Amino acid sequence: MRAIRRSGVALNLERSERGVVAVGRGVTDANGETVAAVSVSMPSVRHSARRMTEVVAALTTAAQSISATLSAP
Repeated sequence: MRAIRRSGVALNLERSERGVVAVGRGVTDANGETVAAVSVSMPSVRHSARRMTEVVAALTTAAQSISATLSAP
């Protein structure tokens, strides 16, 4: 959990389901509290360091956009 809090990214490399990997990021409200999350799952055969970098970047953009919307007056 410390690593997730530090990086803001949660990885599941076939821990829950064999053959499936997932990555997620938290969505925060105006107070900075985590209120939701966005995640992407994919078959482990499509997993690579490059793909994970791309997915984390896309999830970061999505989570920031949702957080900004939640924080808007």
